[in-house]
Amino acid sequence: MGRSSLPALLLTLLAGCGGNKPPPPPSPGQMEADVALIVNNHTYNDFNIYAVHDGQSSLVGQAVASTTATLIVRRSYVGQGNQLSLHGSPIGGNRRVTFQHQVFNAKPVNSEVFTLQPGMSMEWTLELDLTKSALKLY
Repeated sequence: MGRSSLPALLLTLLAGCGGNKPPPPPSPGQMEADVALIVNNHTYNDFNIYAVHDGQSSLVGQAVASTTATLIVRRSYVGQGNQLSLHGSPIGGNRRVTFQHQVFNAKPVNSEVFTLQPGMSMEWTLELDLTKSALKLY
């Protein structure tokens, strides 16, 4: 191989390395990382937990009855303007639960729409009376 072909070989090798570019950085104000969601399920039902964003819902994971689950909300699940809401759907459909002479209907539950800021954490408590469920952002 002569000296004149060495620069051409180096250019070819450098051009071949250009395909491994890192992903572009997020836009200003857009979530940079996945976010932990703690779900305290105080009900007697298992729930599928969804992130609702940009008119669609994405399954985040499951919260088993009477347990605490730590789920991961992917940054791609966070909508424009970092807005989203949470939706819990009882596994096995709607059913009635009787506890201490009170009847509770297992039905879907929704959080309010909220704006998620970088570095925030979320904790969603599903109470036996689902109307008393609460979302904490911190």
